[in-house]
This record gives sequence, structure tokens and C-alpha cells, in this order.
Amino acid sequence: MSENPYQAPQVVDSSSPASADSFQNYAEEVRRKHLGHEAQIKSIASLYQLAGVLSILGIAATLTTTSAPITAESVSSLAISGLLIPVQFLVAHGLTRFKTWARITALVFAFLGLIFCALAGLAALPIGGGICVIMIVLLLVKKNKMIFSPEYQEIIKATPHIKRKGSIVFKIALVLLALILVLTLVGFLMAYSNITR
Repeated sequence: MSENPYQAPQVVDSSSPASADSFQNYAEEVRRKHLGHEAQIKSIASLYQLAGVLSILGIAATLTTTSAPITAESVSSLAISGLLIPVQFLVAHGLTRFKTWARITALVFAFLGLIFCALAGLAALPIGGGICVIMIVLLLVKKNKMIFSPEYQEIIKATPHIKRKGSIVFKIALVLLALILVLTLVGFLMAYSNITR
């Protein structure tokens, strides 16, 4: 006998083990597909953290090593840098959590950075401008629609066992970067101790 066309559709219980398994499979498939882009977004977050640390070191160096008279321009420059430091760390935190507001803020900063590099001249454009262009491209690609969605937050919660293995090149670069930061800090402290003598 054929099915009754007027019969009410049967509802599938989403809490059943079969549907839970199918969601888990779907979540693992989507997570693995976007894992590489997750790492790229987190690398942008690392750049914001690095910028925050370098801003702190720059302000400390300026305050401790400058013998020039304090002007309104230097005070305003230091104040703007000081106000941007928490914003940089906040954007970095938001990007690691894949928050939409952090993506938009990072895009605005990247566009402003590109304009600044263009105005600064040819010296800043290749490196600074290149980094800004890469950030803009990574923050505008199609995969962001999924990664920055509430659905993807649920997928991350459902797949904590899926992690991207870092390459040896990335680990070496990270160690070298940490070494450069430590040496920079030591240099600032040595310069400060020489000035105070």
C-alpha cells in the first residue's frame, strides 16, 4: 500500500544516539576542513599580541632613554600608543575565540595600517604593507563565514580532540621570536641602567 500523502511528517528525535553520532561526524568533518584557516586566524592574533608587547617595550624605552624635552606631540603619541595596547590584546583574544567583532576590528586596523604604510613611503610598504595585505586577504576569505559563526563555536566544543599539529618551522620561528624579544628587553634594561648611572 502506498504512503498516505495527508499523513503528518514523522519527527526525528535530535537527542537520539543516531543523530548525536551524525552531528559528531559532521562536526569533525567541518573542523578538519577549517583547521588550517583556524591556524591562520590565530597567527594574526599572535601578530596583535606581538604588536602589544612591542608597544609596551617601545613606550618603556622612550620613557627611560629619551633625554629630549617633553613636548605635547610626544605626550600625545605616547598616550595614543598606550591606549592602543589593551585594544591590541583584546583583538588578539577575540580572534583566538573567533569573535566577529574582533575580525571586523582587525580588518579596520589592517586597512589603516596599509594606508599608513603607503603614506610612510617605499621603506615601510614592502614589509608592513605586505603584512597588512595578507591579513586583509585572510580575514576576507569565504571560510570566515563558517569559522566566525555561532555554529562553529558549537563544533569546536564538540571536537576538543581535534588539534592542528604545529610544524617544526613554526616552532623554530616562535623560539627565535621569543629570543629576539628577550634580547630586546635586556638591551632596554642595560641602556636604562647606563643612563641612570
